[in-house]
Amino acid sequence: MRTWRSTGGVLLVVAMLSVPAACSGNPTKSSTGGNGNVKFVVNVDFSGLDPVKGSFTDTATGINSGETSCSHFATGNAGLAWQGPGPNDTSSEQVGGTSVGFLITVANSAYHGPGTYTGKVVQFVSAGSDNFATSSNGSVTVKADGSGNASFSGAANRVGTGTESGTISWTCST
Repeated sequence: MRTWRSTGGVLLVVAMLSVPAACSGNPTKSSTGGNGNVKFVVNVDFSGLDPVKGSFTDTATGINSGETSCSHFATGNAGLAWQGPGPNDTSSEQVGGTSVGFLITVANSAYHGPGTYTGKVVQFVSAGSDNFATSSNGSVTVKADGSGNASFSGAANRVGTGTESGTISWTCST
């Protein structure tokens, strides 16, 4: 980013953005989206310091991104990071009486539609009162029908001992 100041005291900021090229042969969609009628049933299965197993329904991801269909969700938004289903407009959901939070993303430069992506794709995990720092030991698979799964392992408790590992899977419906 470069910043210049004119002699009249007006500040002008020019941002230089890098937009990755689209992958040939892969579908893309605009970021304007649709009416957001997509919902996800999300299953979590965490083990370690805070074991949790159960499910919740995510209606916010489809509404917030304006998704019109499950296959539309799977293609991703051109130029934007892909974000998986998760807690509804909050940092956590109740699963089996335990508060659970997480964020699944794939960088915009890496996401090219349905497939498997590895690395730090699960950005954070929380279970109960514990927050875990995830590592690069993760993967997410997105299917053409909008369903998928993600996994992480060895996430370290940020304020103590213990780790968390787990899987998150989802189905998509309209």
